[in-house]
Amino acid sequence: LEDQANPILLYELLSGGTLLQYVESARELGPWKPAAEHVLRWAKQLSQGLSFLHGNDPALVHGRFNPSNIFVDEELQCLKLGIGFRMA
Repeated sequence: LEDQANPILLYELLSGGTLLQYVESARELGPWKPAAEHVLRWAKQLSQGLSFLHGNDPALVHGRFNPSNIFVDEELQCLKLGIGFRMA
């Protein structure tokens, strides 16, 4: 990069939207409870991601960990944390 003063951020396209959007759209169809397999997979993926961030030196801390900053793909297989990181 020639222009170091203007960093560029690239993001993976996760067309499934946020976890909050997914839950809200599912609830519009009536009473909804996620399958246990989805909840366990999400919990595992999120804990692995946070463990990785906190394991850095210096540790990275996600400042806004909530469903509107957790992104999913169309198959609900991939969870990513959105922006909001800071050094601890």
